[in-house]
Amino acid sequence: GSGAMASSSAAASAGGVLGAVASSSPTSGGGTSSILQEVAIKLEIAKGIERMVAGEYASAAQILIPLVMKGSSSSSSSSSNNNNNNQAHLLEWPGVTSPEDLALYASLMCLVTQAQDRSKISELAEHPEALELVPAMKDLLLQWSRANYVQCVEAFAPSGCGSSNTPSSAPSLLPMGVDLYLTKPRWNKLAQQIREMCLVEYLRPYQCVKLDSMQQLFPTLGPNLIDVLVDLMSRNLLPPTTRLDCRAGIIFKVPETKNPTQQLQAMEEAILDDAHALLVRLACLEADLVVHDPTGGGSTRGGRGRARRTARGAFVPAATADSSDEEDDMGGDEGDTPMMDASMMAMNPEDLY
Repeated sequence: GSGAMASSSAAASAGGVLGAVASSSPTSGGGTSSILQEVAIKLEIAKGIERMVAGEYASAAQILIPLVMKGSSSSSSSSSNNNNNNQAHLLEWPGVTSPEDLALYASLMCLVTQAQDRSKISELAEHPEALELVPAMKDLLLQWSRANYVQCVEAFAPSGCGSSNTPSSAPSLLPMGVDLYLTKPRWNKLAQQIREMCLVEYLRPYQCVKLDSMQQLFPTLGPNLIDVLVDLMSRNLLPPTTRLDCRAGIIFKVPETKNPTQQLQAMEEAILDDAHALLVRLACLEADLVVHDPTGGGSTRGGRGRARRTARGAFVPAATADSSDEEDDMGGDEGDTPMMDASMMAMNPEDLY
């Protein structure tokens, strides 16, 4: 359509500039370098516009935003050093585009691609010369960086849907209400995407929002608010935990449920580790590979590793005590020493025999 013809005309103009450079004399010196710089800028302009027309907003933003910021600064410095007031702007391209249009394109691409990165939006909005030709977009970027999404939705509302305090978006943002590259279908698509991003960013920090409050904040949405929210949820633009309760008239977020598979895997690993440790311990006990504390204070078999007194009152080492315990367990109650009174234990051992 007209956008494709405009892109082809921009490319044809850039080709004409290239032909002029090729036919220029190599001895011109500084004139040739200035022409090469002009050609490079025009090629970047044509590439950025072509990406925007094709719907590749991210690629267009990477080209147009640095171009506008650099071109505006260069034009300002060169004009301050030159007393000629008729010097053309570096981004001026007669018959193709103008610095005002490029600033508008760059701000739109920044808004639609850097919605979650407020630092980049603030950097472009606070640039001293980048958006001085489009103050309306500069104000919108500042409002967005301050999380004031109401004015952004109003500014990009469809024609005839704006509130009484805010005019329609096309006459206020576009120079004459129409644009060679941003035709009506492209503008409507871009404006709808920006409006949806405003709603997404508005709902991001809240756990529960009343639909009546949203309708009062965004009157341009009117009775279609529920349909818009359902469409955003169906396209996964809202978090997956978002729920819509039409009876209560609220949109809320439920707690995020953890994946049970991860919990089951953790439990399985813990059980396998405990079982492996138990088998290793049993194997060590069966092979008599138990390490005893040489000081006699430690216990590796439930307190049976310490030295104890025999029936005749003699002390037996830990290893012998363990073997005798096993014999006692196998022999049953035979050989058990009866308990003696404490007064008898205090007597002379020779009197016992």
